[in-house]
Amino acid sequence: MDKAILAVSFGTSHLCTRKKTIDKITDDIRAEYTEHKVYSAFASHMIVKKLRNENIHIDTVEEAFERLIADGIKEVMVQPTYIIKGIEYDRLCAAAEVYQGFFDKMIIGEPLLSRDEDFEKTAAFIEGIKKDEEALVLMGHGSRHFANSCYGKLQSYIKKDNIFIGTVEAEPTAYDIARRLNVKNILLTPFMIVAGEHAINDMAGDGFESWKNIFTSQGFGVKILLKGLGEYEFIRNMFIEHIRRAL
Repeated sequence: MDKAILAVSFGTSHLCTRKKTIDKITDDIRAEYTEHKVYSAFASHMIVKKLRNENIHIDTVEEAFERLIADGIKEVMVQPTYIIKGIEYDRLCAAAEVYQGFFDKMIIGEPLLSRDEDFEKTAAFIEGIKKDEEALVLMGHGSRHFANSCYGKLQSYIKKDNIFIGTVEAEPTAYDIARRLNVKNILLTPFMIVAGEHAINDMAGDGFESWKNIFTSQGFGVKILLKGLGEYEFIRNMFIEHIRRAL
């Protein structure tokens, strides 16, 4: 078997959410593409180092490529489990370019929000999360990269009222969203593949600047849904579909 799929995630040091998200995405890819060997890697060297201190070994992107070469892989499809084509996607493409000459064929798949059809499908999925809640607020990571505009574009595809997407490291902020809310209670959930450090602390934590406390201080009742996007079969299938259309 000389064909492979390399699933690349930013990574998380939280074992519980990793098993339910990143590992599940990889398992689903493996079940769907039985004619390929499936590898996985974390882009964050800091997280990889932290996990190794806990005797957990996960390849960096560079190590994964070296492993592919050593295993005699001739054709590789690289699928990121990213949300947008931001800084991390650019870094992945740059790393892949270094190793491209070692393979007969290399394809890099697209993040979750890449084409208009991705926005349309993801918007419908988000509307389903709201159900009977007064309002739904989703916390994305955000980026200073121009791709941060994808969050606003996704917002424009959402037809239901009182659904808002913000970011923890860019705009819109929690304060921006609070000014737009005209309800008493909200459901707060991460718009990230894993419910890791950002979701646990920046969103649902007890710190003064956590989103939970920001909204609470503004007078809203806050219910937390600590569930990473990778836990949803729909999102995992979106990545499967991205592989399919790339291959």
